[in-house]
Order: sequence, then C-alpha cells, then structure tokens
Amino acid sequence: MSKVTVKSARAVFANAAEKFAAMSAEAKVKLDAATTPEEQKAHKDTMQENATHAKYCESIAKQSDEVIALLIAQQVDCEALANGSRELKKRAVFMLQALVSGRKVDDRAFDSVLLRLAAKRDSKLSIQQIQREMQHSTATQANYFKTFCEFFKFATYSKSEKEVSFQYDSFFLAELVKVYSEK
Repeated sequence: MSKVTVKSARAVFANAAEKFAAMSAEAKVKLDAATTPEEQKAHKDTMQENATHAKYCESIAKQSDEVIALLIAQQVDCEALANGSRELKKRAVFMLQALVSGRKVDDRAFDSVLLRLAAKRDSKLSIQQIQREMQHSTATQANYFKTFCEFFKFATYSKSEKEVSFQYDSFFLAELVKVYSEK
C-alpha cells in the first residue's frame, strides 16, 4: 500500500469530480434524447445528482494543502469519502469550512446539532432528538448526520439502544466543539 500524500489525496477528489461530471454530461445527452416524461425525469434526476457529487468532490479537491493534510493525518478514507453520498460530502465540506475558518457554517440543521453538542456535551442522542434539533419533519437528515459522525469517527450508533454516542476526545468533534463554543 502506497503512502497517501496531499497530491494523491487531492487527485482522488479531482478524479471523482471529473467522473461525476462526465456521468452528469452523459445523463444530459440522454435527457436531450428522452421521449417520455418518465425518461426525462429519470435522466434529469441522474444529471443533477451526479452534478452535485461533482461539485462537492471539486470543493474538497480545492481545499488548501493544510486541509488535505489534515484528512490524511486523521486517516480519513479519501476514496470512501469521494464515493460516498452527496450528504456525506456536503457535511464534510461544511466541517472543513468550519475548521478552516473557525466559524460556524451557514446550514441551520448542521449548526443546530453542533451548537447543542458544544453547549450540552450530550454523551448520547437518539435519532429523534437529532431530528428535533435539526427541525426536520422526517429522520432522514438525522440519519445522514449520524452517518457523517460515524464516518469521521466521532460517534458510534447502537442499534439496540437506538442512540448515537459521541466521542468528544476525537479530533474532529473536539475541533468542531471549539468552533461551536465560540460566542
């Protein structure tokens, strides 16, 4: 296994961005050729989904060397992140922006949960508690947040207890708590 460098990690995200952009362009060609409303919708959805994947991969690829080095130092699986869900990449971009700028990001749902964790230091939260904090009508976004926390190794999920347990000594959560504790 070769050593991951800033250059190789950045290339993972840049290559993924190109791959998703190409898939989006391919879906656009199919959309233009589609003859039924169902085909048009399917190709439009695919085009938009892949364009969003490309946008977030490109955003990560364009982060500073310091940020990419941070991902490497914290042993983030860049391939898994690049190929992960749009929501995972979106929250990763939010987290990186917060860590680099030292400021909260402009995402109400993301901010609300992190503000609570910074203020109350909850050791555990249920998906329903996260959902309420995010002010969403369904648990979908709360589950995306859980997946994000698990991916960056600052939380675990107990299926039996149906709770997310937070590890405040993990690098990413400790740094986010610092940012979200600032007045």
